[in-house]
Amino acid sequence: MKRLGPVSLSQAVDFYLKRHPVHLAPKMVKEVINEMLNAKRDAHLSVRYLKQLEYDLNRFGERYHGRIGDVSGMDIDTWLRELGVGPRTRNNMRSSIQSLFNFAISRKYLPKDHDELDAVPVAKDGEGEIEIFTPGEMAELLAVATPAQTPFLAISAFAGVRHAELQTVRLGASGQGSEGD
Repeated sequence: MKRLGPVSLSQAVDFYLKRHPVHLAPKMVKEVINEMLNAKRDAHLSVRYLKQLEYDLNRFGERYHGRIGDVSGMDIDTWLRELGVGPRTRNNMRSSIQSLFNFAISRKYLPKDHDELDAVPVAKDGEGEIEIFTPGEMAELLAVATPAQTPFLAISAFAGVRHAELQTVRLGASGQGSEGD
């Protein structure tokens, strides 16, 4: 009772049961990761997305070996900050982890109101602003581009196709890059 301070025993039990409901299946982080990756593969999502998701979640799974319900948002925030990655990469990893937690909620491994990722702020990303090249700047780029770069630059500039979409086309369904990657 001393450790609870001003919190009643009833409030402490309610809090515990909210975080550890009796009807939820306790699952280890790695089990949920494997189950989610298999579900995403079965959904035939893009090779690029699956590879990135697998990389992010396996990295997360190397750090967290226990039950998914025991992973706190503050721990995730600290871990992401310690990775020493840029804000965009940090946000992408946070997004992958959020997808994992959402998957766990959908499978009833976590309570519906699980909100630990609320403690993990989105990093401010001041980099990577979208630039629009003038026709003269584009002409200069194309003039110095290698023959292998020219189609990529031309399609990117004149068709408005995103970089990730071009890579998906280049990688194809097999996930294997063409010669010269």
